[in-house]
Amino acid sequence: MASKPQEKQAARVVDYHDGSGVPVHFYLDDQLMPDDRALKPLEELSQMPEVDEHIVALPDLHYKSRNIVPTGLVTVSKDHIIPFAVDKGINCGIRMMTLPLSSADMPADYMDRFYGEVMKRVPVSKHKELPIDEADVKEIAMTGAEWAQKKYDIPDEDMENYEKRGNLFRGSDFTEKEILHSIPEVMYRKGRRNVGVLGSGNHFLELQRIGEVVDASLAAKLGLAEDQLVLMLHTGTGGFGGSLLKYFHRPSKITDPKKVAERLAAKKAFHDYQPLDEHRQRWMEGAHLYGIPVDSPTARHFLGAVNAVANFGFVNRATIAYHAENVLREIFGSPDLRVKLLYDSSHVTIQQENHNGKDLWVHRNGANQANPASYMSDHPVFKETGQPIPVPGSMGTDSYIAVAAEGARHTFSSTNHGAGRLLDKPEAREAFGAEDVVETMNARGIRLYRYGKGDINEQAPDAFKNIDNVLRVMELYDIANPVVRVSPLATLKG
Repeated sequence: MASKPQEKQAARVVDYHDGSGVPVHFYLDDQLMPDDRALKPLEELSQMPEVDEHIVALPDLHYKSRNIVPTGLVTVSKDHIIPFAVDKGINCGIRMMTLPLSSADMPADYMDRFYGEVMKRVPVSKHKELPIDEADVKEIAMTGAEWAQKKYDIPDEDMENYEKRGNLFRGSDFTEKEILHSIPEVMYRKGRRNVGVLGSGNHFLELQRIGEVVDASLAAKLGLAEDQLVLMLHTGTGGFGGSLLKYFHRPSKITDPKKVAERLAAKKAFHDYQPLDEHRQRWMEGAHLYGIPVDSPTARHFLGAVNAVANFGFVNRATIAYHAENVLREIFGSPDLRVKLLYDSSHVTIQQENHNGKDLWVHRNGANQANPASYMSDHPVFKETGQPIPVPGSMGTDSYIAVAAEGARHTFSSTNHGAGRLLDKPEAREAFGAEDVVETMNARGIRLYRYGKGDINEQAPDAFKNIDNVLRVMELYDIANPVVRVSPLATLKG
C-alpha cells in the first residue's frame, strides 16, 4: 500500500519566461520527474499567447516520441483550440467494471474460456464481418453511449457513470448537420468495422483481484470489497479516430507520391466549405504548436470531429464490455450476471468546462477528468466519494482504483491516467526482449493472452514508473485518494 503522506503540498510552480507566459504547475517529486525530452516542450507551450491560466504537469508526465508535448499534461485556453496539445488518440480511455465474483470463482480453466471467447468476438484491429451499418455509425457519432444503451440494454444507473453520459455533444448547440459534416463520408464506411475492437500497443483487458482495501468507507460506498474481481479495459476508438484526424492536422504515414497527392486532394475537398476563414490552411501545415480561435468555422468543424470521435470511443468500450458480460453469463450459466460499470474515463479530450468561475477549453493529454465530490452534487454516490479514477500500473504490476480529491480543483479537475513511462515504446523494444516479458508474467503468476499483433516488450513492467510512488505523490498533492489496490490475474494484449 502507498504510504500516507503527513501533510498536503501545493504544486511546484515553474515560470520559464519571467511572467511573459503562463507558469507550469508540477505535481511530481524528484523520483517521478522525467528527462529534458518531456520538459523542454513545456517552455514553448507555456509561452504561447493562446494558453491561459497555468499548465498542469501530472505525476505520470513522460516523453512520447510521436507527439510534440509530453503525456500527462493539461493545457487550458479561454478562446482557442490547440490541436497539437493532445494526442491523436481522442477518447483513449479506461473502463472500470465490477463483477459479482471472487477469485475462487475464476480458476485457470475459466480464465482460458473467458479470454478465448472474448478474442473470438473482439478483434484486435477490425472486424472481418460488418457488425453495424452506416446509419449506426452516424448515430454513434451524434449520440455516443446513448446508442449503446439502446443496442445493449445498458441500465440507466450505468449511464450515470460516464462523462456526460457518454455523449460529448450533450448540452452543446451542435446540429445534426454540423456533426455529420465534420466526418468524411469514407469514415462512415470504415467505422462499420471499428466498433468493439481492442487495439494493440498498451491497450488491454485485464482481470484483477482486489487485494487490499485502502479506504474501507469509500470502498463500501463504491461497492468494492476484498477479493472481489474487477475488469479494467483500456482502449480507444479502434482506429477510427486516428484515421479521421488525418483529414485535419495529423500527418499520414503514406509515402508513395501518388497516394500522397490523392490524400491531399481528398483533404482539400473535405475542407472546401463555406464560410471560409484564414485558419483553414492550418490543416495543410506540418506538426507544430498553434492555436485556432474557437469561434471560427475551422475550430467548430474540428471540435465536431473531436466530439464525434470521442463518442465512438465510449461505444467501442461499451461494446467490448457487452461481449465480456455475455461470455461470463455463458460460462457461469447465469443470464442475470451483471458486469457493472464503475466509471468510464477518457484521458485524451478537448472540452469546454467551468473552473473557478471561468469557461475554459481544457486539453487533457493523457489525463483523466477527475471531479472531486464537491463537483458531483448530481450523482447519488460520487457526491460523497468523488469521481472514481483508474490508476493502472503496468502489465505485470498492481494498479489502484482511486477517487478524485478536493485538490483536483487546482488541476482543472484532472489526474494522471496511470503510472507513466520511464522508457518510450521504441526504447522499451530495444531494452527488453519479448521472451523476458513473458517469463516475468509467468513468474508472477499472471496469465497472458495475446492476439500476436503488438510488440509485447513495449509493455515490459520495468519500462514504467513505480505505481506506489505515483500514488504517494497523488495523495501528497491532494489530487486523488486511493480506494483499493488491485492485482492482475490475467490480461489480454494485442
